[in-house]
Amino acid sequence: MDRSRGQASIETALLLPALLALTLACWQALLVGWTAIAAEHAARAAAHARLVGAPVQPAAAGALPGAMRGGLRVIASDGAVSVRVSVPRVIPGFSLLLTADAAAVEQ
Repeated sequence: MDRSRGQASIETALLLPALLALTLACWQALLVGWTAIAAEHAARAAAHARLVGAPVQPAAAGALPGAMRGGLRVIASDGAVSVRVSVPRVIPGFSLLLTADAAAVEQ
């Protein structure tokens, strides 16, 4: 009886869930980075819309990918626009909101 074949099967069975968890964590980290960049872009689009007198909410939503529009919040104050975006989930139970600001002052 070859014991090394059985050991390899056990090691593979234990390693696969760890590799899956690592892959999901890396994918979630990439989504966090992508959301941060998209939130900055949406904040700049909303600030530009405010400067030209257009509604800020549709401008920010239009600058975001569809998966990020669900939890969008836009707050326009005197000299800035703040955009809050929810990070899409890959890992169940993961919840993170990212905020980006952009100045809305005429130069």
